[in-house]
Amino acid sequence: MILAPGGGWIANPGCLELLRPQAQMIYLKARPATLVARLGAAVSGRPLLSRTDPVVEMANLLKAREPLYLQSDHTVNTESMPIPKLVDLIVELATGGKAD
Repeated sequence: MILAPGGGWIANPGCLELLRPQAQMIYLKARPATLVARLGAAVSGRPLLSRTDPVVEMANLLKAREPLYLQSDHTVNTESMPIPKLVDLIVELATGGKAD
């Protein structure tokens, strides 16, 4: 099973521990500007990003959360990775492979 709970779940005390040791955690890393662009129009429905500059807000959230994200088993830079390649890599990592 793949569970993609969104960025903020990890900031809730105890959530990370609920997944350990059963789950393989993969941090899908991208720059704040890329993340905001991927959200598109949906960014307006995100209260934490609905301030003056969503990219600055995303950068602040990432700065606060990244130490938690880095506790993942794997980190994959998704900045320019096509979705089919990302899917293949996630399957490989989840079955014992290593990231490129």
